[in-house]
Amino acid sequence: METITGLMAALAALSISVERVVEIIKGVVPWLFTENEDAIREKRRKAALQVLSAIVGAAIAYSSADLIKQTMPALFANRQIGVLDCLIIGLLASGGSGFWNHGLSIVEGIKKAKELDIKSRKEGLGG
Repeated sequence: METITGLMAALAALSISVERVVEIIKGVVPWLFTENEDAIREKRRKAALQVLSAIVGAAIAYSSADLIKQTMPALFANRQIGVLDCLIIGLLASGGSGFWNHGLSIVEGIKKAKELDIKSRKEGLGG
């Protein structure tokens, strides 16, 4: 359970970082910031933002490889984090912090339910 919680927390933190960097870039590049009335151009803008988010996520994952390895030791115990790992983590992080925060809340709820179950079993056994 700790591995899943660590993964979710790390991805939530990465997602927040990705969102902040993308917001900064959107502030510098007006066509990324401004919604377009033309449906085709708006789809292109949204696709560009998704690709940008994935690239930024991969870059942040690459620069944070040591921290990620510490946060998720079960996944990277016997090996270094590679480029493909960073791309995958970047794609996951580009999903948005709201999504990962929700996922983390679910995992924490499951953890608390398990703890309550264990506690009630111990009390049922007299101790």
